[in-house]
Amino acid sequence: MATQEKAFAGVKLGELLDLETSVLRTLCLTVNTAGSELKYKILDTLSGADFYFPVNAAIFEALEDMHRKGDYIVHSNLDEELRSRSVDYPEGFYLDDLFVGDLPHASELERKVGRIKERAVTGLPPRPDESGDDEEDRQAKSARAKLSSPPVRELKPAASSHRAKSDPGLRSNVAAAKKQQSDPDLTRFSTKSAAKEGEPKSRPDNLASDSGKVALGKSSPIVLASEGTAMSSYLQELESKQGRSIESGFRLLDEVMDGLSPGVMVIVDQDRDRLSGFLKQLTDQIAEGARVPCLFVSYRLSKDMLRVRTLARLSGVSARDLEKGRLRKNSPEWQKVEQSGKQAAGWMKRVFVIEASSETNLALLRKMCRQLLDSSGVATCALLVDGLESLGRADQSLASTTAELKELADSMDLVTIAATDGSKPLIAPTVDYAAVLGGDKDGMVTFEVLGRDETNPYRVTFEYLPSIYRFVERSRS
Repeated sequence: MATQEKAFAGVKLGELLDLETSVLRTLCLTVNTAGSELKYKILDTLSGADFYFPVNAAIFEALEDMHRKGDYIVHSNLDEELRSRSVDYPEGFYLDDLFVGDLPHASELERKVGRIKERAVTGLPPRPDESGDDEEDRQAKSARAKLSSPPVRELKPAASSHRAKSDPGLRSNVAAAKKQQSDPDLTRFSTKSAAKEGEPKSRPDNLASDSGKVALGKSSPIVLASEGTAMSSYLQELESKQGRSIESGFRLLDEVMDGLSPGVMVIVDQDRDRLSGFLKQLTDQIAEGARVPCLFVSYRLSKDMLRVRTLARLSGVSARDLEKGRLRKNSPEWQKVEQSGKQAAGWMKRVFVIEASSETNLALLRKMCRQLLDSSGVATCALLVDGLESLGRADQSLASTTAELKELADSMDLVTIAATDGSKPLIAPTVDYAAVLGGDKDGMVTFEVLGRDETNPYRVTFEYLPSIYRFVERSRS
């Protein structure tokens, strides 16, 4: 316990409020997402008793109960649930703020959840925020106050789950927190004298914020930080990024895109056959060159059909001739096929093909990708979906399906490429890359890809050989 208390001693009240708010926001943004790893990280680790601020505990317990009942949760019905439990909101609190924002990385969420759990285990209150903070800190605290009010020093941490509706203690705690905001006599967070309500705190002489820069004053000491001190932590951060960017096997495409990184790319092509061929070639090249496991989810073609096309592409022998059995045994063509298959057997051990059905959903894909990562020990794997329009529920928009796929990719660091024939409109600002394959002219097709934050697309021209489903790079622009 002494070690835990020492480890937790550095957290401040404002930091804890930020941690709890961020975790609740993540839960609100993912609670309706089937198989969300972020959601289950929170629900499986925390309980209402782990939250220091009573209103945050009440929100967590309500979310937990509604999720267990299978409710679709939005801020309006969460608000109704909280009011039915007689939960009073602190002044300046806006529940709908918890339903907007960006999702954290899985590792960052794990750190925040662990920090909250650590405080609950030690039973320690957070450290008070110092009264001498600068103007920037005061503005940040003011913004945080909109989401929750700090409890008075004497208040106990939130009680256990499922007691918000019937426990008058929760209501009294929230009321006390509201009273504290307006009663300066209750605010005793520091041994230093606190500034009066509304009175601006003076900025230390050694800081200036008008330009957003830090300047040294005449009387301030110069503090120098050694690069050697920071190098260890920087190396750990840099190490976590290694092995996540992989090569596609298309040299020109890798040059313009700097390889493929975790995230989601959606490729649209009206020609389904051509699109399936491109996605399968991309899968095989990643498995062979980048040496990472690849999960190919096919809603269109059977495993046998995909194998025939792979052998055709590798050997240069017509896929139709192979499929129809037109080759003679011991013929030069058959020897090419046989040799190509044997040579590919090694790297094809990293390719896993799923013949998808209506029961193939994101929760199942998550389990499969987790199994591949755990068994291979690599930093990332590739998930390729041929038929994105078929992945979601029948009544689900393509944008909604893509948003869930994006959450999956981000939470597991997956290189995710999904192909669709454009039969459903795609409006998905969360995709990292949107690509179009098309413009067939004299056997040449263009692959045009645009990054989410970019204005100029990358273009690579391929020669497409439809009889063997092979794409050969010719130029880039």
